[in-house]
Amino acid sequence: MDRRPKLCTKISIKDFQDFYWLKEELIAFCRSEGLGSSGGKVEITNRIVNYLKSGEKVERDKINYRRSKSTFNWNTEELMLV
Repeated sequence: MDRRPKLCTKISIKDFQDFYWLKEELIAFCRSEGLGSSGGKVEITNRIVNYLKSGEKVERDKINYRRSKSTFNWNTEELMLV
């Protein structure tokens, strides 16, 4: 029976990716290492993999994160019952 390794900075990337981690565990790891802990599970996982590879601490994925801007203006748009 394989035992899951401890989630720490010494874990190999392969071991990290081979095992299932709860989002709460990923967030706790990020907070303990000073990484950004916001976002979805995939985003947090990618942030941890990047940290394990490079040691770089990223607050939030600036490349993959884009806030969509709504063009709807509640003050000027005409609302209709459908």
